[in-house]
Amino acid sequence: MVGSAHASRWPASVRRRDGRVVPFDAARIEAAIARAAREASRGDRRRRPRHLPGRVEG
Repeated sequence: MVGSAHASRWPASVRRRDGRVVPFDAARIEAAIARAAREASRGDRRRRPRHLPGRVEG
């Protein structure tokens, strides 16, 4: 993660569904957004985003 969690207004850690507390990882959020965008476009290149608008970090 770039910078501190407080500076970027993201949490320092998150609680997983299984109860574990792990450090927040913005890259995981970015990857999930990219997967969702690919799934939503399903091969239609005209609708496929060329980039994610902005970065999750801010």
